[in-house]
Amino acid sequence: MKHLILLTALLASGCYFAPSFADTLYCGQQTEGRQVTENEVSHPRLKSCNTTDLEHVVPASWCLPDTCDDRKTCAEELWSKFYSDPINLQPALSCINRSRGNKPYGEIEGEATEYTGCDIEMSREAMEPPNHQKTELALRTIATFQRYGAICREPYDGYLELMERWATE
Repeated sequence: MKHLILLTALLASGCYFAPSFADTLYCGQQTEGRQVTENEVSHPRLKSCNTTDLEHVVPASWCLPDTCDDRKTCAEELWSKFYSDPINLQPALSCINRSRGNKPYGEIEGEATEYTGCDIEMSREAMEPPNHQKTELALRTIATFQRYGAICREPYDGYLELMERWATE
């Protein structure tokens, strides 16, 4: 609950909070620019675990207004704010960003992971981040939906309830 109170106060003040990650989202790898400096994360089929991308915590495809044809040509002001909002953008290993794609966060039964050095679970339907990241990811998701709910759509019924639960754990 204290996280939600803090988040509400930050949003009410108009303050954007800067990323708390001096390293990559999910796995905590140190970076210099887009390059990972000390990498312990790998995947047997992916080769892009040494570079980073900016990950949208709430995928951009969930928030593209119906009046826009695609992300690159959409000129709506709310979309532009969403797309570059630092609450929703975080550096992530390119291999994980690409594997996640537009998948929502979720809880995946079991502890199977294909990533060495990072506790991420991925299924065809969802991605489960490491437990130590769930609270912050949930808070960022909730904040994004509070700001851009006019254009963002939940990927499934109950998604925000899951994020609220994670935010208080």
